[in-house]
Amino acid sequence: MPVVRNPTWKRDELILALDLYFRHPPSHIGKAHPEVVALSHVLNALGPRLHPDVPDKAKFRNPNGVFIKLCNFLRFDPTYKGKRLTAGGSEEESVWQEFADDNARLAAAAAAIRARATLKVTSEETTVDIAEGEELNGVRSLRSAGAAEEAGKKRVSLG
Repeated sequence: MPVVRNPTWKRDELILALDLYFRHPPSHIGKAHPEVVALSHVLNALGPRLHPDVPDKAKFRNPNGVFIKLCNFLRFDPTYKGKRLTAGGSEEESVWQEFADDNARLAAAAAAIRARATLKVTSEETTVDIAEGEELNGVRSLRSAGAAEEAGKKRVSLG
């Protein structure tokens, strides 16, 4: 039986992980840390929107996987002097390069993504195929388009 792997981490998920990395470096915490467990819950809330076909929901972005992802960022951290993991995706480096020197921007991006984890998407707000890290903007755009269409209908009916 072939090994079923979790899907590759999306940009939004990596932004959340990097935010946690800077708030609680993995060299000082473990997989049972409350913030690691909390991030696992957030990622599972976002999961269906980012990964419609999760193969194993029990293992999807569990605390162990979240902690390993945090450890993957150690290989880019010039302040870390311990043993580094060598595996990981290229998108991790891209997110590191973009946010490592701008913690305020990282925190703002992570807060917006976390807020989206609790956003209920109705049938009128169907997520479309857009770049990772832009789903929140896509939902806003769909709302705006729907509002504009509704306003147009009202103008037509009043006119």
